[in-house]
Amino acid sequence: MEPITHKYLRSLLSEGKIVTFTFTKKDGTDRSIRATTNISLIPKDKKPKFVKVAPVEQICVFDLEKEEWRSLQADTKILLENVRTPNTKDLCHA
Repeated sequence: MEPITHKYLRSLLSEGKIVTFTFTKKDGTDRSIRATTNISLIPKDKKPKFVKVAPVEQICVFDLEKEEWRSLQADTKILLENVRTPNTKDLCHA
């Protein structure tokens, strides 16, 4: 795992990638997440109803395992585990 900046994480997400990373939560514990912002990977009932731009100090991602939206502060410690391009098996048809 390698540390990355929130700017780099935003860049990967904006490319539609699936990004697995560990981050330090506000309570000090570490959490691993497999996340994206790629709309085609998000179930229909979880897709945003409208476009909302997150504040610069906040990163919003969709947790593909818990199927919920999550946000983290831009100053959060982020350790990159894996990045991949989605394939047809990842696409959400709901």
